[in-house]
Amino acid sequence: MFKYVAIRQEKGRWHVSAESGRVGDPVLNLENGGYASRMDALQAAMIYAQDNRLDIVEMAL
Repeated sequence: MFKYVAIRQEKGRWHVSAESGRVGDPVLNLENGGYASRMDALQAAMIYAQDNRLDIVEMAL
């Protein structure tokens, strides 16, 4: 169902989610309130991606 793990920065916090890339498909948020540092978000994304065999994408807004 999910194709990749995305990390993005919004309002000074880093957010991690699993997504399919298709409009209208559900998104699984992998954190509660975001991470203060990019490295913490990337580490969480790497763990989830490895466990579920997904790619990691950094989204620019």
